[in-house]
Amino acid sequence: YTCAAGSNLVGTSTTTCTAGTLAWVPPTGPQCVPDCPTFPPANANSNIATTPTAPFTTGNTVVYSCNTGFTPLGSLTLTCQNTGVWSPTTAPTCRKVCSAPPGLSSGTGQFAPVKTEYEVNEEVTYSCTGVLNVRGVNKNKCKADGTWEYTTGPSCEAVCYAAPTITNGDYTPKNTYTNALGSVTYTCNAGSVPTTPQTVTCQSATLTWSPTPSCRKSCAAPPAVTNAGTGSASTWAEGDVITYACAPTTSYKIVAATSGNNAPHQNECLSTGLWKYTTPADLPTCVAICSTAPTTTTGTTTITPAAGPYDLNTNAVYTCTSPSPSNPLGDTTLTCTGPNTWTPATAPTCVSACINVPQIAANGNQITGTQWTGGQTVTYSCTSAAYALTTPTINTCTASTLTWTSATAPSCLQKCTTALPSAPSNGNNVLDTTKNPVPGENVEGTRYTYTCAATYALAIGSSTENTCTGGAWPNAAPSCVPACTNPPAGTVGSPTPSPNNALNPQGTSVTYTCGSGTTLVGTATITCQATRAWLPATAPECITDCTAPPSIPSNGAANTPAAGPYTIGLSITYACAANFRLVGSTTNTCQRVGTATAGTWSAAAPTCAPSDKDLDIVMILDGNDPLDGCSSKTPAVTPPILPGGSLTGSAFPNFFLQQSLAAAIESGWGTVAQANTRIGYHMHAGVCTSATNQNQLPIKQLSSTASTLTLFTSLAYPCATPNNPIKAIQCAETYHFIANHGDRPTISNVVILVMHNTQSYTAAERATFLTEITAIRASLKGTLMIVSILPSVDSNYAANEAYIRMLLGCPAAGVCLNFLGSAATSSTVLSKLRLAAATLP
Repeated sequence: YTCAAGSNLVGTSTTTCTAGTLAWVPPTGPQCVPDCPTFPPANANSNIATTPTAPFTTGNTVVYSCNTGFTPLGSLTLTCQNTGVWSPTTAPTCRKVCSAPPGLSSGTGQFAPVKTEYEVNEEVTYSCTGVLNVRGVNKNKCKADGTWEYTTGPSCEAVCYAAPTITNGDYTPKNTYTNALGSVTYTCNAGSVPTTPQTVTCQSATLTWSPTPSCRKSCAAPPAVTNAGTGSASTWAEGDVITYACAPTTSYKIVAATSGNNAPHQNECLSTGLWKYTTPADLPTCVAICSTAPTTTTGTTTITPAAGPYDLNTNAVYTCTSPSPSNPLGDTTLTCTGPNTWTPATAPTCVSACINVPQIAANGNQITGTQWTGGQTVTYSCTSAAYALTTPTINTCTASTLTWTSATAPSCLQKCTTALPSAPSNGNNVLDTTKNPVPGENVEGTRYTYTCAATYALAIGSSTENTCTGGAWPNAAPSCVPACTNPPAGTVGSPTPSPNNALNPQGTSVTYTCGSGTTLVGTATITCQATRAWLPATAPECITDCTAPPSIPSNGAANTPAAGPYTIGLSITYACAANFRLVGSTTNTCQRVGTATAGTWSAAAPTCAPSDKDLDIVMILDGNDPLDGCSSKTPAVTPPILPGGSLTGSAFPNFFLQQSLAAAIESGWGTVAQANTRIGYHMHAGVCTSATNQNQLPIKQLSSTASTLTLFTSLAYPCATPNNPIKAIQCAETYHFIANHGDRPTISNVVILVMHNTQSYTAAERATFLTEITAIRASLKGTLMIVSILPSVDSNYAANEAYIRMLLGCPAAGVCLNFLGSAATSSTVLSKLRLAAATLP
């Protein structure tokens, strides 16, 4: 085998076919693998020691070598692989190294690590033996040029390193090393003070510094508390605590801060240079006290409280105990008004005498002296003859108790200088013995009362008494007038009179009231007359209020007022819930019937029925002859026929009946108003042949707000020739069911046709009408409903109903909603109209 250029053969180049086995030996052929490219050139500080010749085949090697002083990084030999690449793929790198570092310059110690060669940037660290410290740099580094950063090593000596630094201070001298037993001195910055010691020493045994001081923030003098001290210190620093103490303690006591922040009465200097408590609320106070109370110099006393100290503004109360009996001279109550200061300043003395003689308040003599022995007396008198003396006139000091026989002095009262007004006619004035200060004299406070003879009483507004005041009688004599006895008692419900006196002077008014749950009926106030009779002569009555009013069974709103009391004469108003209408009276009144003792309601409760549907209704009234024989009556009554004239229930009963039916529908149907149901009226009279004729027939447009009764006051009933009712329906629809005349497109339209006796038409006419109305009934603008003018008891009513059912498309029997019945029974018409309306859209 041979390989192409650029590759070399790996394996046996020859294979042989063996005769016995007919197999190749070796059984597989060699491989042709690519040659390696030119080997990498040598890097800096290196050379190629052994170089193969090209081509470079598998297994060839290249050997590199480093220059002197350099060490290889990686393999120095590259080998050509059978893949055609060198391994390793790059030439080795030769780097510089350091030999052993310099040793210690003096002293004993070592460096680490210890090696024969050191890589670039590798460091060694020096240390000393024993307590010695390294002086100089304790580290050395191998540089890129193979030399050490420091050419000489440090020394091991008996020195301390630089002294420690402190907060808010510094030291001198500033040396990197200090020999054993050397020292430095610390000082603090402004605003700080040092702790001791301020000088520290390099200790020879350990070559470390002795303990250093610290600099604490200083505080100014602490906040002052009046009459309190803080100790003997003159400077204060961070952490110092002072305690306030009042001085002297016999005159002041300390009271804790009102804020409660400083209960122990202390303060602390903070690291900020400020005191912890500075506001008055956070500081204690020194309040004045009195340590002891003054002692009594004559006699003995007990003091309450018995012992001090006494707080400011508190009292010490003295009581004499000897001699017995005795009285205190001087104030018995002393008040602590300042530090050890009492007001009054001296205690009372105890004497065996009466003291404090009662004195006349005014216009009398004043007794002089301070002490009176037992049995000694004093005499009172007035200073002017215009005054009279009350009792007692003499006061005696009682020996056994040393008290005055009268604890109060008499009074000097001014005499009345005017005459007492005379007694009234039919009466007397009587001295009030309980108001007679000086018997036999009319003086200040002497009182006379006035009385009247039987059947008389003091006039209203008269004074009932006269009292001497300021030396005169203030009131004129009263009058005695005829009097009524007690006011009459009520006979029903016990009304209460006020006032209710046995005698009541002429003109007295008495007002009666009734208790809860009753109403006063009659005159509430009566008056006493000069004849001694009451007017009115009888009392009113108290009639029991009505019970709760009858309620609407269902769908009703609250009564107004909803709650009692329901007094006689009170009316309540009923209302229905939304979408319901009220049937019956809207009001009910609590009333008294005859002589009943309790009120009753005037009516039963109404009911609430579903609200009527809003409709646009056109009602066609019949005005054709021979209805009521109008043509035969016109010679006597010239048309138009007016209500109040000949249009009465007796003269024109069917015309009048239609008017009544129209009014009943308008008043009985829910709400007839422009916003709800609208009603228009039209006459079925003659033929609707033209626009002119059409416009003459309407009575009321849907848009009109006039009432039915107002309209019929001036309504003319034309007495026309009977004609086709179908034409009347078409005429009414054409006129009324347009927007200009009030028709509303969203509201259902209804046409109510009032028909007279259909039997008055011929059979042929009835057949024609039926055919025509059947043809147009579905196209009418409004739902057609018919009312018969005949009463239900009329012999032709059944035949009329049968024909009307055919006109309306109803079955001969059963329900026919749009046939509303007889005009004679308006309530039935309304009921059937509601049933029919309920089916409309």
